[in-house]
Amino acid sequence: MSQKALQLFPLVESLKNTVSCLTTLGDKLLVGTTEGTLLVFNIEFDQNDKRKFICNLSFDETIKSFSRKPIHQLCVIKDLNQLISISGDENIKIHSLDNFKEMQSLAGRKGAIVKGCNLFAVKKQKGIYMLGATAKKRLYVFRLNPSESKYWTFVEEYALPDTPRCITWSGEWLCLGYKKQYTLIHATEAKSKILFSGNVQNSTLCMAMPKSKEVIVVRDGIGICLDFDGHPARSYGLQWGEVPSCMGFLNPYIIVGLQNNVEIHLLRESENGTLIQSIPIPGITKISHDNYLDMDKEEEKEERNELKHSELDIHNRIFIAGLHKLYVLCMRYFEAQVNTLLQNKQYKDALDLCEILKDTRFKLPDHSVESIYLEYAFYLMARGDFKKAMSYFANTNVDPRFVISQIPNLLNSSMNSFMHMETERIKNLLSDEIKYKEALKAIIPFLTHRRIPAEKKDLTETEKEISEAVDTAMLKAYLATCEQLVHAFVRMPNRCNVTETEEALKEAKKYYELITFYKSKGMHEQSLELLKRLSNSSESEQLQGIQPTIDYLSEIKDDDLLLKYAGWVLLKEPMNGLKIFDKSNLPAEEILEYFDTLKLSDATKLQMKIAFLENIVKKSQEPETHNQLILLYLQIIRQNAVEESIKDSIRPKLKEFLIKSQYYTPEKLLSKLPFDEMYEERAILLSRINRHAQALSIYVHKMKRPDLAEKYCSQIYGTNNEESKNIFITLVQLYLNPPNGEEVNIPQAIKTLENNYEKINSIQALRLLPPDIPVQMLANYYDKLFKKFTERRRDLQVIKNLMKSENLQIQAEYIKDRSKVMCIKPNRRCPVCKRKIENKVFRWYPNGTVCHYICWKDNHVDPKTGRNFLLEYKLFKGKYPSKR
Repeated sequence: MSQKALQLFPLVESLKNTVSCLTTLGDKLLVGTTEGTLLVFNIEFDQNDKRKFICNLSFDETIKSFSRKPIHQLCVIKDLNQLISISGDENIKIHSLDNFKEMQSLAGRKGAIVKGCNLFAVKKQKGIYMLGATAKKRLYVFRLNPSESKYWTFVEEYALPDTPRCITWSGEWLCLGYKKQYTLIHATEAKSKILFSGNVQNSTLCMAMPKSKEVIVVRDGIGICLDFDGHPARSYGLQWGEVPSCMGFLNPYIIVGLQNNVEIHLLRESENGTLIQSIPIPGITKISHDNYLDMDKEEEKEERNELKHSELDIHNRIFIAGLHKLYVLCMRYFEAQVNTLLQNKQYKDALDLCEILKDTRFKLPDHSVESIYLEYAFYLMARGDFKKAMSYFANTNVDPRFVISQIPNLLNSSMNSFMHMETERIKNLLSDEIKYKEALKAIIPFLTHRRIPAEKKDLTETEKEISEAVDTAMLKAYLATCEQLVHAFVRMPNRCNVTETEEALKEAKKYYELITFYKSKGMHEQSLELLKRLSNSSESEQLQGIQPTIDYLSEIKDDDLLLKYAGWVLLKEPMNGLKIFDKSNLPAEEILEYFDTLKLSDATKLQMKIAFLENIVKKSQEPETHNQLILLYLQIIRQNAVEESIKDSIRPKLKEFLIKSQYYTPEKLLSKLPFDEMYEERAILLSRINRHAQALSIYVHKMKRPDLAEKYCSQIYGTNNEESKNIFITLVQLYLNPPNGEEVNIPQAIKTLENNYEKINSIQALRLLPPDIPVQMLANYYDKLFKKFTERRRDLQVIKNLMKSENLQIQAEYIKDRSKVMCIKPNRRCPVCKRKIENKVFRWYPNGTVCHYICWKDNHVDPKTGRNFLLEYKLFKGKYPSKR
């Protein structure tokens, strides 16, 4: 409580009259007395002494007759040139400010003067003035529109539960304080709500604060802030030393009068209290407060005074009074207040004051406020409250390097350190490892907030340096406090210093993260060299073996690097290493040539090439690639040095590939096959070029496999060419006309006829057979053939009878439809032209619609309903549906 916000000056030490109320009018102080006299004082600052105010009484003789009874309340409305008062006769009077002559006494509903008034409050909103006054257990509301009249008019009257002790405006509501409760009553609508109930102790006070749109009420000795709708506006109340007797507001301070002193409170959110100053003044009874809420008032411009006090804002003041004494409390300039707080290291109080003043005419320059944030942040940091310190750094535009440099080993060694008066103390504190880690954890959110996005381009040199320092510091902080976030950080775009990052990650043995960092920077060669070194090292289990290198090479698009670093992988594990080329865009021919350069055995190279091409042909339609794979298969099969087990595993692959692949060139491959072996492969190639007779000859005469021959015919039969329809005839001919030296195989020919009699033209087949074949050998074939013809004849007869029956049904329906009669009445009209049908030619549709013959457009579409009868006929299989 060392802050000195206001300075007290005595004005009048001894008055003959007893002060009952007071208000201000520019440089004049208006004092109401219990004798009914209105005292008007001219207040001037003593420009010679500058340590006191001069207070001169004026208009003494004129205003003695202001009232015959004590003056209870005064309010100056300068815009209306009016002084509103309540005197001992307990009615509200309006006076002119020019001569203080009475202009009006407020009257109620029927024009009768309102008597018994004890309190009133005035509000201005959107140019309209409202006045609420209480008289015993009644509330009266008056209105004045300066554009219509200069007199107040009655608006509404409400009954109250008790006589109010205080009143103030709260937006559209009037806040009333009674002995046992506070209530809000709407000024123009018949509604109210209770704020607090229960005994509110001896003093009932309420006051509106227009700037923050709040009302403060005193309950149980505590000041409670509410918004204009009666809801709590702040988490903490104002704690008084005792129950106050009076209250005033001098932005941003609440001034309350106690028994022996005046307390000054800063209106802020604080659990540590709001009291900032206490001034001993015994016997305080009144504080100049007009109870006037001006919602339209804009922020006043600062008044200029040629002989302005060096420390006091002499125009920013409030007056207080005892029974026979007058004082003025004058505001110290806020810059001076803030400087005093800073000297006492009360940084939080200084910032609270700056925050409250930021939207007022007293606002401090931004650079001054920022310097306070910085000083407080360093102050907190030097005392180990790093998290809080970083939150204050974040509220400034300080160069992040300035903050980073306060933590050892965090700023790039290439950058200069930034010194501060607290730097040495901070570094001594951070020599403790626990405190050091706390500081690193605290700085991460600050650095995250101050990062320059990596996507941002066209940075200045300074911005580049700052970005590099911030990102590098973040990486080091993560390494020391939160290792699981390091990988995610280095993976995303960043501007970390390469040298510093390499050293930090290597020292922490974060090789996987280092690989990721290299990759994010496009430093692929460094990554691959490190992967090669770590493949046989125990330093990183995660990067051991060839798989990490395979994964890396599979993802980059640099063909030169791929060929440079694929070698050691292929030498170590030839077959597994082929995965490197799964996503490569290198031509297959170039990769195959690359395999030849490796120091591997010929058999291994051959296996590698086959495995590589087997993977390629899955997504390639290039004939040369498919041809090359087939030739490699043949090379393996025909090599004497290759083990039989390998040959046996390759040959099924070759057959399957020859059958499934549609892209190789059979003509080129036929010449590569030996004539004395690999008959089945040759047959497959011959079938691809439609040389079916030759293919069948191989199955029949070379392989002696009639089962394969029949299977082949079944596959070929039914394709679109003419030869395929007679493929079984060709097979029979091969059995009956063998090449030189072989016997005619009549039994197999007959067996083929029996097995496939449905697919063979029986007349052609019988003509091929020798005439001396015993009929008994063909008995089984004839039996199947006659059975086939008999079944076919029976099926055709059934179809014939069904069609005949359907024809009869259609004829019956036709006769039925033709026999229908349509009666055209005289008043029947055509739905198209709207004229009568009469005896003209007409068209009749199945649903009964009739139109002129010349009016129809479509035989099948009803012109009235749009039904398509042809479509329905097709959908319902030749029958019209019932009428819909």
